[in-house]
Amino acid sequence: MKKILVLLGMLGLIFSLRDPFLAVAGTFEPLRNKVVAENEQQKERRIVEREKRLLLRILDDLKTLIAVVEQETAELQREKDSIALLESPVRGNDIDDFINLYYAYSDWLKEKQAEFESDLALVSSSRSPIQENWSKRMAEMSVKFKRFDKELEKKAGHFDSEEKRLANIIDRRRLLQDTTANMEERLARIEKKQTERSVTKEREEGDANQLRNRIRIVQSELLSLPLIDEDILKHYKNLSERALGEGDWLLAKSNEYAAIRDITAIITGAESSPSKTAVEAAQVRVRQMYEREINRMQRRIDTIERKRSQVSPAGSLREVERSADLNRFYTDQKMRIQDYINRLRIQFDSWLAELSELL
Repeated sequence: MKKILVLLGMLGLIFSLRDPFLAVAGTFEPLRNKVVAENEQQKERRIVEREKRLLLRILDDLKTLIAVVEQETAELQREKDSIALLESPVRGNDIDDFINLYYAYSDWLKEKQAEFESDLALVSSSRSPIQENWSKRMAEMSVKFKRFDKELEKKAGHFDSEEKRLANIIDRRRLLQDTTANMEERLARIEKKQTERSVTKEREEGDANQLRNRIRIVQSELLSLPLIDEDILKHYKNLSERALGEGDWLLAKSNEYAAIRDITAIITGAESSPSKTAVEAAQVRVRQMYEREINRMQRRIDTIERKRSQVSPAGSLREVERSADLNRFYTDQKMRIQDYINRLRIQFDSWLAELSELL
C-alpha cells in the first residue's frame, strides 16, 4: 500500500511539471513558423534578383542585336539606292530579298524584346518569380537563331552562284570579242590581198566567205549576251561575304543561347543555393562554349585576311579602284567580326560572374 501511494505521488508530480513545459513549447511554435516564412521569402527574393539580372542581360543583348541588324539593313538600302536606273533589276531584287530577311529577323528580335520587357516589369512590380520555363524559352531562341543562320547561308550560296554566272558571261563576251577581232583581222588581210590582185583566187574568196559567216555567228551570240558591268561582281562578292559573316554571328548566338538554356535552371531554379558541383559544371560548359565560338570567329577573320591579301591593286584605273573597294570591304568585315568577338567575351565574363555568385 505504501508503494502505491509513492507511485501515485510521483505521477502527480510529473503531470504538474508537464503543463508548464507544454506552455513554453507553445510559445516557440509561432516563432519557428515566422523563421520558416522569412527563409522562404529570402529564398524567393534571391530567385527574383537572379531573374531580373537574367532579363536585363538578355534585353541588353537583344538591343545590341537590333542595332546591328538595323545598321546592316541601312547599308544594304544604300547599296540598292546606288544601282543605276538602266541596270537589270536582278541585283536590286536580290538586295530586296536580303533586306526582307533582315526585316523578318529584326521583327522577331523586337517581339522578344517586348516579351522580356514585360517580364521585367512583372517581376519588378510583384517581386515574385515569373515561374516561367526558362530552359524552354532559351531553347526556342537558339533554334530561331539557327534558322536565320541557315537562311543567310542560302543567301550566300545564291550570291556566289550569281557571281559565277555573271563572271562566266563576262568571260564569254570577252572570248567572243577577241575571236571576232581575230577573224576580222584575218578577213581584212584576205580582202587586202584581193584588192591588190586583178584576179581573185577562189580559195581566198572561199576563206573570206567562211570568215564572214563565222563572224556573223559569233556576233549573233555576242549580241544575245547581256552587257554586264564587271563592278557587279564586286557587289555580289560583298553580298556573299556579308551573308556569311552575319550567318557566323547568328550561329554563335544560337550556340550561346543553347548554353544559356542549360544554366538557367541553376540561375532561376527552385533551389536558392544550387550545389557547388552543379555550378562548377555549368561554368565549364559556359567556358567551353564561348572559347569555341570565339575561336571560330577568329578563324573567320583569318579567312578574310587571306582573301584581302589576294586582292591585287594592279591593272587599269578601274581595276585598281575595284581592288581598293574590295580591300575596304574586307577591312570593314574584319572590324565587324572583331566587334562580335569582343561582345562574346563580355557575355562570357558576365555569365561566369553570375555563376560565381552561387558558389
